[in-house]
Amino acid sequence: MTLETEQAVLGGLLDGADVPRLDAHHFGEAIHGELFQELKRRAQADIPRDAISMKAWWSAKPYAAELDADYPYLADLQRNAPPHESVQAYADQVKADHDRRELAQIGKMMASQCDADEDPKTVLEDAERQLAGLAETTGQRKTVSVSMALEAALRERGDGIVSGWCDLDKRFNGWRSGRLYIAAGRPGMGKSLFGAACALNVARRGKPVAFVSLEMSAEEVSVRLAAALSGIPYSQIEREGVWPDDEDKFHAARDIIHHLPFTILDMPGASVGAIRNAVRRLDRDAKRRGGDGLAFVCVDYLGLVAPPERGMGLYEATTRNSQHLKQMARELGLPVMVLAQLSRAVEQRQDKHPMLSDLRDSGAIEQDADAVFALYREAYYAQQQDVDELDQGELAEHMRKLESKALDVDVLKQRGGATGRVKLYCDPATGEILDMNRRYSA
Repeated sequence: MTLETEQAVLGGLLDGADVPRLDAHHFGEAIHGELFQELKRRAQADIPRDAISMKAWWSAKPYAAELDADYPYLADLQRNAPPHESVQAYADQVKADHDRRELAQIGKMMASQCDADEDPKTVLEDAERQLAGLAETTGQRKTVSVSMALEAALRERGDGIVSGWCDLDKRFNGWRSGRLYIAAGRPGMGKSLFGAACALNVARRGKPVAFVSLEMSAEEVSVRLAAALSGIPYSQIEREGVWPDDEDKFHAARDIIHHLPFTILDMPGASVGAIRNAVRRLDRDAKRRGGDGLAFVCVDYLGLVAPPERGMGLYEATTRNSQHLKQMARELGLPVMVLAQLSRAVEQRQDKHPMLSDLRDSGAIEQDADAVFALYREAYYAQQQDVDELDQGELAEHMRKLESKALDVDVLKQRGGATGRVKLYCDPATGEILDMNRRYSA
């Protein structure tokens, strides 16, 4: 069937049809791939491409005489061409046949590596990389009229999930399906705290979330959630246990966690393909239980995601992973927040609030992101400052900064929304993040 399907596509092209969603390498027959490439070239150059016009090009091919034995091959293809409106369906079948061959090849590769006693982890990583690459070229496409697209956009206008912080929601359009969000900062700015708090706020609204942890273990993440919900420093919970005076608060936090639709994916060294597969399974399982599937995904953090290919440099790997995470958000129809580390350029400036340009050393993150949040804590930098060089007035300001619990969240980019700075209350010891007004009016 594959041969006849490829012939139908080529016949359609010879007859003047267009096939936008197909490439030469999708053909199983090398002869057909080469012919397809020439037909596409002629179509783009507005050169005639019927069987007669192609005769000289075809006759120069070594395989032409064999295929023309009974009847001119190109003329036969054109004579049996399907209706133009059917050609794309045949092209989609050619692509599907190509994908099946690729899947079979990946299976053979895995079997061969296992027979050679390769490390199972290496076999899985190779398979995940190849499967991820195949999935990215096999994504579903849809053709929608502009009228239908506008109506869909208007229906979804109010569907964004709020962040849970009133001050931020005044500027933020909410977590929206299929979009990529970046929360970036230098070490010590509270990226993991912010990401976990974002996921926690969504989960507390009864919506399932996934927190993909490439740095902390699931146990560490769970302790930090308990600390944020109870107000007990997580270092105390980990090292000393819960004091008698705090037991009621801690048990209340445990009860909340027990009922939260919050899943931790402990995935050190995972690739985007592995993350995508794990998130897809969670989403599918949530839907099977009668729900709406996942509502939010947080990945902590971009710099620890495995390179798509071995030997790839940091810049290229980060760029590709950023693109793949954006594709994952669109493919799965989920809001995906990715935590990212900024370049050291921040440290060279007097004002250490991040700028969009600080993302550029980390690949194409700025272009891929639908929104970028930059995080800054003045208390962190105050701790690094040498107090011996400060006069009395400067020392007072230094002490104010040192005791500050402010977390500046700069919305540096937001498609279709506002930008600007929002100040939240952040206690690094517990991971608690609140609106400033709510904290000081409590």
